[in-house]
Amino acid sequence: MAIKAGDDVCGAIMKIHDSLTDMDFVPKPEGNEKVVLWDDGKGAGPYIKEWNTDLAKPTPEEIEAQL
Repeated sequence: MAIKAGDDVCGAIMKIHDSLTDMDFVPKPEGNEKVVLWDDGKGAGPYIKEWNTDLAKPTPEEIEAQL
């Protein structure tokens, strides 16, 4: 997968699960923190570090298909 910005990955996840909103990616207390993206800085780009929702967690391939 090519390196993508966190905003791109958020958008791709929201295409897969249209019930998620921008606030679901914002840490508490300001947001809902349902999805935590992380980038280790190793050149692989952001990935899902925490998935705090009952929705099915998308695979990297599903996310890539929406980018």
